Amino acid sequence: MHVIRYDYDDVPPLPALTLDVRLPQTFVCAAASGNSPGFAATVSPAPDEPADSRWHRIDMTGVPLYGIVVLQPGNGDPPPLQ
Repeated sequence: MHVIRYDYDDVPPLPALTLDVRLPQTFVCAAASGNSPGFAATVSPAPDEPADSRWHRIDMTGVPLYGIVVLQPGNGDPPPLQ
């Protein structure tokens, strides 16, 4: 998932950003890559939604102007970042 903040180049990272998204399958692990050393992400079932609804909550910290969140289904091993 590409996260793009439409802002000027010289802005500090956002302390936190939360997105609730519906995805085609269940994801259990997230990894973040961006130009902010503190950029991190987690994925969990979205609150107040049935477990089988495929709604997910993506919680991010240290969100840069542009970053990538890689989501992985399965056993919870961290997804590879390339």
